[in-house]
Amino acid sequence: MVVTALIANGCKPGSNLHDAPVAKYAKMERDVLYYINDYRTSKGLQPLQWSNAIYPLASEHSVDMAEHKVAFGHDGFDARFNAIKNKLGYLRGAAENVALGHLDAKAVVKGWLNSPGHKKNIEGNYNLTAIGIAQGNDGNLYFTQIFINKPSN
Repeated sequence: MVVTALIANGCKPGSNLHDAPVAKYAKMERDVLYYINDYRTSKGLQPLQWSNAIYPLASEHSVDMAEHKVAFGHDGFDARFNAIKNKLGYLRGAAENVALGHLDAKAVVKGWLNSPGHKKNIEGNYNLTAIGIAQGNDGNLYFTQIFINKPSN
């Protein structure tokens, strides 16, 4: 597994999330969120809320990596952050985790938690998130999770 470092309800894996996207990997995206929030709540942190404003950017980045339009990593993160800021307004912070491999939701979260940079993002002061997943021609899955701290109005 390769991981590199640079937010929905606490529902059970595979359960419906009313505002989650309808996509090929929507169930796995919800499952990643479940495991992230399960970990966060076990540490006394608030669960992350799914954001439909963030999802297209996370998904597009995963697709671009899977199609080798961009290198695996965080290229374009500033542009993604600015696009989210244009949609949501003032933001206090943002971070991104990416991963690739033949992984299921539990394995990708476990890999992130075993990496100090990824774990710092997961434990960070964020309240919104979205996860995008795409599959490359080699069968690898590409994961992008974007974390946002959006102050309440």
